[in-house]
Amino acid sequence: MNQPIDKPLQGVRVLDLTRLLPGPVATMHLADMGADVVKIEDTGIGDYARTMGHVRKAVSQFFIAVNRGKHGLRLDLKNAAQRDEFLGMVETADVVVESFRPGVMDKLGIGWDVLKHRNPRLVMCAISGYGQDGPFSQLAGHDINYAGLAGMLEQNVGPDGIPALPNLQVGDLLGGALAAVQGILAALIGAKTTGKGRFIDVSMTDAVFAHNIMPLVAVNNFGRAAAPGRDLLTGGVPCYNVYRTSDDRFMAVGALELKFWELCCEVLNRPDLKARHWSLGQAIGGEDAMALKSELDGIFSQRTLAAWTEKFSAVDCCVTPILRADEAIAHPLFQARMMVERKEHETEGAYWATGPAVRFTA
Repeated sequence: MNQPIDKPLQGVRVLDLTRLLPGPVATMHLADMGADVVKIEDTGIGDYARTMGHVRKAVSQFFIAVNRGKHGLRLDLKNAAQRDEFLGMVETADVVVESFRPGVMDKLGIGWDVLKHRNPRLVMCAISGYGQDGPFSQLAGHDINYAGLAGMLEQNVGPDGIPALPNLQVGDLLGGALAAVQGILAALIGAKTTGKGRFIDVSMTDAVFAHNIMPLVAVNNFGRAAAPGRDLLTGGVPCYNVYRTSDDRFMAVGALELKFWELCCEVLNRPDLKARHWSLGQAIGGEDAMALKSELDGIFSQRTLAAWTEKFSAVDCCVTPILRADEAIAHPLFQARMMVERKEHETEGAYWATGPAVRFTA
């Protein structure tokens, strides 16, 4: 595949006041698309992500991972002279992104009313847990709270019946990052066509709730979501499930469509199972589905992850190994797509860096 030779956001200038994970990931995506991102931190400890997790020398891998491609600047926005310096930057900026609690920007004297007066074409994005208004607007929260309130975490249940915490922060990344990028790009198009900027109110909880599609569909159909682990995509069918191998690893079976399930049964040397599929009347989460899941548990437990991976590699039926992150880094898929590379940082030394999530070719 040809490498990108042009990036669509070249010439767009972004002032990034965000911290931790959601906002920095959003502006990292903008930087990946060619935007000139200036990360502005306070003159004290700066972004808390600098010291979160393992810090080998001066800054954490977490901070490095979500702030690639940005320029750094320190400003004390409570200081009149430095606040004026920021306002001067706003006059030539296209986007300002912030993740303070609602009202903080106004208290600092750099709220939306002030900024749009300085630059009528400005796009300002405010990322918060619960939105700029409503009964929770002034409450603190984290990803676990947003996913829990939106009805997502209740469905993410392990065999013990306890909601499992995914190591992919759905509220932070879907809500705080990708929803923000979506809003910013739409507002930039609007500013270009109308000459008028916009204020973007991103609630991470709203974003998780709006994308909690399958449980919301179930509520419409049956009055409530399916029992955890018993819906079509959460463990209620044997053709879309995870199976433990003999070496205590797991295979992901995603043979959701009948044609893939039939191929999967051939690889398992069990053609007699082909008719036991949800599309042919098997009740999702029902007795037969759970019985067949148990039968497949026994089948997959007879071989190692490597053996099953090799066996399924010759058949295109949506069955793949569940890899560790270090294995994913070395996997030919990500190597061929140049999604990972070894880099050097001035303080942290060598580290793995992912490539951009979206590529462009002119």
